[in-house]
Amino acid sequence: MNLYLKRLYPYLVLVFIGFPGVFYRRGWLFERLNDWHSPFLNGWFTTITWLGDATFAVLILFWLYWFKNYKCVYAFVLGFVLHVIFVHIFKQWIAHGFERPFLYYQQIGLESSFDWIEGVSIRKLNSFPSGHTATAFFFATFLSQMSRRAMAYLWLFLAIMVGLSRVYIGQHWFMDIYVGMLFGLWSTLLSLYLVNRYPRPWFEKRRKQ
Repeated sequence: MNLYLKRLYPYLVLVFIGFPGVFYRRGWLFERLNDWHSPFLNGWFTTITWLGDATFAVLILFWLYWFKNYKCVYAFVLGFVLHVIFVHIFKQWIAHGFERPFLYYQQIGLESSFDWIEGVSIRKLNSFPSGHTATAFFFATFLSQMSRRAMAYLWLFLAIMVGLSRVYIGQHWFMDIYVGMLFGLWSTLLSLYLVNRYPRPWFEKRRKQ
């Protein structure tokens, strides 16, 4: 499995476009998306946010094992572990206790000014970065390396939707999903660099038919 940088260009463009948003005030994206709440969008975003759940890693892993070689499996496991480590370090140590939207607005007496989706369990702390977004972008960037162009753009679209969903349902800020995106992208780049830099004889083996 080689590293095809051209397939990551759309992600790099997204990083560039999103960078100015880092310097806006914390709640700019949350407040705008909150104004758009509707039954349809509530259903859409509360459903698609699950694509950033780590359980999907098991399905992807089985697919790689069944149809690809051991190198792909190893690269995926390595990248997944790396992104989990990155997110965990920030959530538990560097940015531990970072307020999520509900707690932030509650502390300044404005939580009643916003619509909080019924049925969504709102967390209050450890907002930074967004683990779901990091996972979704790791999945998307990794799968883009072995997909046709149309499918690669589909993975990108779904990852963006997961990121937006985390803000829409009140779990994260823009900064959280932006850095989560970077972690996902970086994990794919690093894992593929390592497996290509340090190859092993068994990488090209496949599952016995």
